[in-house]
Amino acid sequence: MLELVSEWSGEHKVPKRKVKHEATGSRKCGCLFTVHGYVVREDNASKLAILNGVHNHEMVPYVAGHLLAGRLMEDDKKIVHDLTNSSVKPKNILTNLKKKRKEFMTNIKQVYNERHKFKKEKRGDLTEMQFLISKLEENENVYYVREKKGKSNHSRHILDSSNISKVV
Repeated sequence: MLELVSEWSGEHKVPKRKVKHEATGSRKCGCLFTVHGYVVREDNASKLAILNGVHNHEMVPYVAGHLLAGRLMEDDKKIVHDLTNSSVKPKNILTNLKKKRKEFMTNIKQVYNERHKFKKEKRGDLTEMQFLISKLEENENVYYVREKKGKSNHSRHILDSSNISKVV
């Protein structure tokens, strides 16, 4: 059996932890629209039964910004990854994607989210600073830590290996 409901069905659940932005909300408004689909065994035919065909919210006349319409496809994700590696700005990535497909509905937020996922996957469990330091060590660049007397704050200086002879 298949049950189709409105994406606005159900009630908004208040998060247990404090959210980052106070202005976050939910589309959930308790919409009761429900359709059940099933297969009749005697003649192997599919049937739909409309249990409640009424929505309690305005229908959106456009699909731009819709969760499914704005989702990036796998080939779009690959393009975002390649352009992110090439240090292309997110707005230029979005423009590039829109030029490839005229019916493209994705917004800039989807591009930022995909870039973030890609960068996080690339660096693994390391923080951004730990990842930077590991790359510096990997490429034989040098960094050192200097402590000021009486203070606990550290300042790190990054040196190119070609500049080391000048400093030492």
